[in-house]
Amino acid sequence: YNWGKRNNFNHINFKQKINRTYNKIIKNLNGPSGIILLHDTHSTTIFALKKIISTLKKRGYKFNTIEDYILWRWHKKSNELAHAQM
Repeated sequence: YNWGKRNNFNHINFKQKINRTYNKIIKNLNGPSGIILLHDTHSTTIFALKKIISTLKKRGYKFNTIEDYILWRWHKKSNELAHAQM
């Protein structure tokens, strides 16, 4: 397997992609809460996520699962909501 620029941790393109991902999320998250969806199909996501979590924790954000949000918002688990809709 040829790793290339996209998976070479020391390559400038790899580092720039991490920074673009980080900046886009930090710039667009401007409120008391939010949902961040990242796909793990790129190795840069893992590195960007570490930086994103660190920054947001310093800003007072807390991290939960979507299931936690559903339970908080509707006082039911997601499977209960799904069955109630049928």
